[in-house]
Amino acid sequence: MILDGKWLKRSDNFPKWQFRLLYKGKARFTDFGYGQKEHSVNGRIEYIKEPYIHNSFSKGWTNWINRHNKYSRQEAIYRKKYCPPFKNIFASEASLRNPALNLG
Repeated sequence: MILDGKWLKRSDNFPKWQFRLLYKGKARFTDFGYGQKEHSVNGRIEYIKEPYIHNSFSKGWTNWINRHNKYSRQEAIYRKKYCPPFKNIFASEASLRNPALNLG
């Protein structure tokens, strides 16, 4: 996470494991609030242990705030309609665990 050319090393986005590389046809994604989430994966998920630069403020603060307000509305509507099962709190995959942990 980069802001005004500075690395925000204590932000909640580091380390943040995101699915970025795949074989065509081996995974499907769904639009879910803040970006896309894995919907189904045919195979193993492994990790590249190197960070990548993420300039999420490159289009200005207004764009960032509007984008995150949109994401939070989408997630609230989805979570109200599809409450994740309690057992997902203990899931090893973050894409299952995080929605269950954020039910507050």
